Amino acid sequence: MQLAKARGKQDEFLGLAFRTNFAEERSVYAHETLVEIAVEAGLDADEVRAVLADPDAYADEVRSDEREAAELGANGVPFFVLDRRYGVSGGQPAELFTQALEQAWEARA
Repeated sequence: MQLAKARGKQDEFLGLAFRTNFAEERSVYAHETLVEIAVEAGLDADEVRAVLADPDAYADEVRSDEREAAELGANGVPFFVLDRRYGVSGGQPAELFTQALEQAWEARA
């Protein structure tokens, strides 16, 4: 995901990963499946394999994402982030999402 983000392909990669995992019911944890998804998203297969083989590749970015999630209160899934400032944890009623979205919108004004 971090490589896709760095190459401007994060949305494409994430959509394909969701499709693969949920619609096709194929695990996205196998390296070659990740390579396949990444190539379909527009990334270079050799670069993807190199990143997957290097345990330190993008480690700082991942730790930063983990810190940000913890600061927002994420401790499970699903977890929704609104305007990079507000978090909604778990499956919540539509009214709570509406309230959170309105709060985030008002805070931007």
